[in-house]
Amino acid sequence: MGYRAYRVTKFECDDEDAFNLTHDTEFMDFIEKDKGESELLHIPVEALQRALDSNDLKIDERIRKALKASIEWAKNSGEEWVTYNCA
Repeated sequence: MGYRAYRVTKFECDDEDAFNLTHDTEFMDFIEKDKGESELLHIPVEALQRALDSNDLKIDERIRKALKASIEWAKNSGEEWVTYNCA
């Protein structure tokens, strides 16, 4: 997984699936060994809000601002989760 997380604001899928995570186990084992540096991270909006509200977490102002923007985006979009591309 990369070091920086970028919020995903648009996600489109093809009509047809490419593979099945449950049934194509040999392929999934292969992919797990060489999946690269980019991964998607899905975080519930409520977890982001709990992080902001926590007195135990030391979150700098830049991150706090980004989390607030993500929460606002999710609420305006009717989303319960925020997806980040960690590159």
